[in-house]
Amino acid sequence: MFSPYEVPYQTTSALPDAINLGLYFFTVTAFALHTTVGVLQTNTQLQLD
Repeated sequence: MFSPYEVPYQTTSALPDAINLGLYFFTVTAFALHTTVGVLQTNTQLQLD
């Protein structure tokens, strides 16, 4: 016997998973870009000095 909450959750559970996956990749990419920019700025400042 299914409860009324289980069926909608099972049918829509793929969408939150996709959103979570997208947010995860976005966070990782943003962090990598932030780190790269920080390293580049540090190198440029060292070269200018």
